[in-house]
Amino acid sequence: MSKRYSEEFKRGAVARVLAGEPPGLVASECGATSKSVRNWVRAADASSSERPTSSAELDEIRRLRRELLRSKRDNEILKKALGLLAGEPK
Repeated sequence: MSKRYSEEFKRGAVARVLAGEPPGLVASECGATSKSVRNWVRAADASSSERPTSSAELDEIRRLRRELLRSKRDNEILKKALGLLAGEPK
């Protein structure tokens, strides 16, 4: 039996993939199949009316998404380290 996911749930998963996370990782963390996540990304891409016009713009978007993802991960690591230094449990 297939699961039904809300549009908000799908948009969240798609946003994570577009930010640079692998679809398989997003799928496993969300409890969906990687095929479903890839289909959601493909559908979101097809319905997008505002597309970058050049490959340079696409490259810049990909670079910025990777940088944002890296910054978010760094922030999480720093928050955990601060908690350990303050003597608080995870």
